[in-house]
Parts: sequence; C-alpha cells; structure tokens
Amino acid sequence: MDSPKSEFDSPHIDEQVPTASQDSPQEQGRDWTGLLWSGVLIVLVVLGSWSWFGQVRYDPPLYGDDAETRAALADLRRIESDVELSMTVDSKSRWILGDGFGVPEEDGTWIAAVRSNLLFELDGDASSIELFFYPLLAPSLPERPITVTTSEGIFQFLLTGGGQWVSGDLSPGASHEVIIKCDTIDSPLDLGLGPDQRKLCAKLLAVRVNS
Repeated sequence: MDSPKSEFDSPHIDEQVPTASQDSPQEQGRDWTGLLWSGVLIVLVVLGSWSWFGQVRYDPPLYGDDAETRAALADLRRIESDVELSMTVDSKSRWILGDGFGVPEEDGTWIAAVRSNLLFELDGDASSIELFFYPLLAPSLPERPITVTTSEGIFQFLLTGGGQWVSGDLSPGASHEVIIKCDTIDSPLDLGLGPDQRKLCAKLLAVRVNS
C-alpha cells in the first residue's frame, strides 16, 4: 500500500537564474545605453582635465572661410596710420590680431604662442610700426627676448619690464603681416607668480603704424 505523499517527496526543481543571454531586448538596450553614457562621461572628464590643466579653449570659429567673409574680415582689418590703436576686448582694432594671441582683455591681449602675427590693411603707405608690450617676467625670468619680422626685415628686442615700445620698418604697400616670435612661453604658475596656468609671453597693449 502506497504511503501518502508529502511536500518533501516532490522532485526538487532549481529556480532558473536569469543570465545575460536571457535578458529582454529592453533590458539589453538599457545596458548598452548605460555603457554608452559611461563612455561619454569618461571622454568629457578627460577633455575637461586637459582643458583645465592645459588651458585649452573650446570656442566655435569666429568666421568662415568663404569669399564674402574674407572680404568682411579684410575690411575689419583696415586701420588708420598715425593713430594709437588699443588691443582691448572692446576695441575695433583687435581684428588685426592673428594666430597666437589669446582672448582680448580689458587692457590688452596676451601672446599665448611662440609665434603670433598681426594682419592689417592700410589706405596708403607706411614707414614703420610700433608695438607696446607688457612682458611676463619674474625673478627667475628678468628679461624676455622677442623678434619682430616685417616686410623690411627682422628686428630683435629685449623686454625688461613694465610697458615698453618696440618698432620695425615697413615697406610700401597696403597689405601687411607682422610676425612676433618669443623664445619661450611660460605660465605664471610655473614662475611662482600665481595660480594662472596659461602659457604666456607678453601682453600687446597698443599698436601704432606711422606714415
């Protein structure tokens, strides 16, 4: 005679444990989305660190490269002779600043590269150009050599502190490029002057083109 069955006599069935291959499409989609956002976050953190420590700016281009824009830019770079032109944030003359310059500030614009240039147009001929610099100096860097190259030659100067005018000859003509070269660019942080990590050479405060 069979004995009555109890609940302990029933066969033991293991509960099925979900695996990755058994996830629903919605759950798999959420997993991929999470991984994607994690990757984006890592990239942003890396770029943010690079920007913070290297003072990299992520600004959109100020202008395009079409003929109409180039013509407009050439018009903005047309300047007067025998007038002192400030290189400040609110000055129209700031458009003559080319590569190698930082963002214009209230009192001038820093040179932030070993090589920088000025591009400008004149209505008539000019004999020379004068540049008013304020160099970044420190006890460990008491003077800063710079080289100014114009259509008439190469001119070398030693900036020793405070505001200092330098000049170079210009050849006849309406279009001009003036190249400024620094031996080094240094950060105030590295020179023990403060927390600013930007690599700088000298601040250009004013420009004067003589007829």
